[in-house]
Amino acid sequence: IVDIFTSITNKNNFINCIIDYCKKYKIKNDIRVFFVGGLARDLHIYNNLSEYKDIDISVQGDINKFVSNISNDLNLILEKKAHNYLNYKLRSDEYNCSIDIAHTREEIYETPGSLPKWEKSDINNDLLRRDITINAICIEILSSGLSIIDNLEGIKDIKNKKIRLLHDNSLIDDPTRLYRSIRYKSRFSFDFEEQTKQLMESAISGIKNISQFRKNNEIIKIINEENPEYIFNCIQDNKILLDLFPKNFLNKLAYIDKDFWRKSELHTKIFFSLFDSNVKFVNDFINSLNYSKKEKKLINELLDLKNSIINKSFIDDFVDRELVSNIYHCL
Repeated sequence: IVDIFTSITNKNNFINCIIDYCKKYKIKNDIRVFFVGGLARDLHIYNNLSEYKDIDISVQGDINKFVSNISNDLNLILEKKAHNYLNYKLRSDEYNCSIDIAHTREEIYETPGSLPKWEKSDINNDLLRRDITINAICIEILSSGLSIIDNLEGIKDIKNKKIRLLHDNSLIDDPTRLYRSIRYKSRFSFDFEEQTKQLMESAISGIKNISQFRKNNEIIKIINEENPEYIFNCIQDNKILLDLFPKNFLNKLAYIDKDFWRKSELHTKIFFSLFDSNVKFVNDFINSLNYSKKEKKLINELLDLKNSIINKSFIDDFVDRELVSNIYHCL
């Protein structure tokens, strides 16, 4: 597996650059550095990282020093530091890539659905705090090479095409993991492992323990998936999941041209995803997400356009013919 990883990273200059830098950095510094998240997972699913642009790194050691050094030495731009977390987001204009760097940590949920309290910890506890096994794989960058850590058998679940929660209280601690489990199942065409499916069904009522912002933010991530029709099929095949989504969510997707959907901006996708919802519901939805006045205005313009078509007051010189055509199809 490591040989495969090395051959792939050689085709991705940015990942290769990160690996080379961390190998040298470790020689003079007492620190452990890990690729985590999507990169460590997708290596085993797609077997190709040549176009990978968003990289997640966890470090066990002096993160502030590491971030300061890597950003200066590799000419990375610090975009933001997350509040309350040892978490930094860096950007490379040269490679058009970004890196999230966080300290390894463990998390404690004091009440169901609450945001967790955290403290620094080691990589093993950091992987245990995650949602599903396929997201709990990591690749350690050693001074001599690379090493895969997969204590929770995420690679086995990838091979078996299974979505499996890390522990029985996972969804009680954080009900948003219901949405993430659906998203990954649909993205990779995996199946829910049987116990995971049972835990999901019993945990749906816990969605009331999270804020509307967190719930709708997860729905936005689903809307942004490359193939949302898989999400729709997943929901329809598991009717109990319908309670997690707005009524008639994505139900007009079959009438929308796929190329049009994929090139559309997020506000247009929100409009079509909630096509059969009334104006008040759509406005409440976007208000919960703290959208800018400009973004709200764009969605409301689409709602007005839809109403003008319904009321036959639509003026036929609208510039975006493709948009109008897709609205007609949905009606």
